Amino acid sequence: MLGANLPHCWKNLQGYHAGASSIVIQWRGDIFPDIPAFAGIQKLQQQAQRGLYLAPKHRTAVSEQMKAVVSSENLTQYLRFVELLDFIAEQVTYTPIAGASYTYDFSSRTTSRIEQVQTYVKEHFARKIKLSEVADHLNMSEQSFSRFFSKAMQRPFFVFLNEYRVNMASRLILETDFQMAQIAYQCGYESLPFFYKQFKKFKGYSPLEFRKMYQKI
Repeated sequence: MLGANLPHCWKNLQGYHAGASSIVIQWRGDIFPDIPAFAGIQKLQQQAQRGLYLAPKHRTAVSEQMKAVVSSENLTQYLRFVELLDFIAEQVTYTPIAGASYTYDFSSRTTSRIEQVQTYVKEHFARKIKLSEVADHLNMSEQSFSRFFSKAMQRPFFVFLNEYRVNMASRLILETDFQMAQIAYQCGYESLPFFYKQFKKFKGYSPLEFRKMYQKI
C-alpha cells in the first residue's frame, strides 16, 4: 500500500518469470470525514506515506475486497472502500517499507535525478556499488552527488542503499525459504555479520527473528 508521491517501481526478482496482474485504487486523502470513527483509516493513510508491506496471509482477503470495490458504483463503492481500508487498518498485519525519517524533495529536476539513482540501485543492488559510479551515472562529481543526494533524501546515499537492500532481503525472508547467507549475497552483502547488523538497524530485529515473527502470524 503506497501513499501519495511515494517513488516506486514494480519489478520481479531476478529469475522469477511468473505472470502478474494488478488492481489499482487511487483516492484523495481528504475524502474521509475527520471524526473518531475514521481515526484508524486516517492513521493508516499517514503510515502509508512510507509504503506498507501487507502480511501474505491477508492478501487473498484484501484482494477479494478490492475486487468488490472496483465492481461497485456510487455509494456502494464508497462504503465497500471504507470497509476495505478499515479491514486493513484493524485486522491486517503490515510493516512500513521506507524508514521513519523518509522525506523527499519533489522539485522536477531533483525528482528526475533521484529517479535515475533509484533505477540504478534497483538494477545493481545485488553487487558492490561505488559512489563514484553512481556520480558518473548522473554526470556529477562524488562530492556534488553526495551533497545533492543527502539534501534531497535527508540521508546519505549508502544509508539509502542499505535500506533498499534490507527491504529486498525482507521480501526474500518472508516469501522464500532461502538461507540467510544466500539472501545476504543476493542483496549485495559480501559480509554476513554486516548484513545482520544493517538488518537489525532498519527493522529492529535480526533476520531470523524477523522470519520467525511472521511465521507465527
